[in-house]
Amino acid sequence: MSSFINFLYNQAAQLSNLYRNETEQNSATSAMAERIHATRNSHPKPISAKVAKPKKSPNIAVLSNGGGYTVPRAIQSIESQTKKKVQLINYECPMEISSRQLNNEVKNVFNYIEKNKLCSPGVSRAEMFINAVKSKAVNTPLCFEIIQKTSRAAEKLNCIFLPGGENIPTIWYGMPGCEYDNHYRTLVELTLIHEARHKGIPLMGVCRGHQIIHVYHGKKLEDNPSGYYGFQTFNLINPDQKGLLADLFRETVVGRVMHHQGIKIAEGQNGKGDLEPLTTENELVKAAESKYGSASPVITTQFHPEMYVPYDSSISKNNETFFKILHESSITHNAKKDITPDKLVAARKQLKAPSEELKLFMQAGG
Repeated sequence: MSSFINFLYNQAAQLSNLYRNETEQNSATSAMAERIHATRNSHPKPISAKVAKPKKSPNIAVLSNGGGYTVPRAIQSIESQTKKKVQLINYECPMEISSRQLNNEVKNVFNYIEKNKLCSPGVSRAEMFINAVKSKAVNTPLCFEIIQKTSRAAEKLNCIFLPGGENIPTIWYGMPGCEYDNHYRTLVELTLIHEARHKGIPLMGVCRGHQIIHVYHGKKLEDNPSGYYGFQTFNLINPDQKGLLADLFRETVVGRVMHHQGIKIAEGQNGKGDLEPLTTENELVKAAESKYGSASPVITTQFHPEMYVPYDSSISKNNETFFKILHESSITHNAKKDITPDKLVAARKQLKAPSEELKLFMQAGG
């Protein structure tokens, strides 16, 4: 009888915790929606014009449309480290942009790339697409405008976080596309990744963010209609592996998975090969990082590190490390922005000019 009472007590406690967390989450989601609503009038700009100057404090940008369950949790995890609000980038397609025209432009660019056989082992389809649009090799006014405005916005950022979301359109990794694909968000994401990789901006992607970063690097996605759901435990593939997250994965990392697309371990040979898998599950990459980006890291996780355990809104110390690295790398990038060419020239001149003590020493025949 006592065991049955204990069982009922435990069930009641779990339901109570779940209700409390859902209430907290609904409040956080509502607040996030209000913050996004304030940016919608500024479309078609993909980012709010009010961006902190680099000298004041690091600016971390997060893609969001004001809804969802995991994105507000991720933003809370980031802001718990930064002690300031992140910059929100609204990824919803503005009403003044025709989705049909954008879809046609995307197809035209890929047709141009394939017709002229422009793909090469060192450049992915996504990167080739951005290069083609920037060079105006194809008449794509909508794509050009989105890429240009997103690129200008990225100049003001010190760190970028790409969260989860809907499936990535298949045309971006070499499969037939769909008439109703959402290319606006994908193009904004790929442009942000492009700018991050070329300008050394720290980058983190979770779930869809993990996948889109790999797609930019030439990887293909595998579809699994049944999907992967629940909480999983992750460990390092190679005990001798080095990197920012190696020590973290030598211990236990727990995260929630909600996806039915994934990156196969050996998939995608055309593209940049500097994303190194850290942990896998069912032959799918569940976390990766850039091999050579300690100062400007690229971190990707298929799972949600902001979702630690069921019925609990807390986050483990291990999972906090992801967001701590994100914050600290944004500080480093912010500091690098202060090193201007003029300051470098002045520093070189100062090094070349001998000090007064050295001049006297040389005059004395020393």
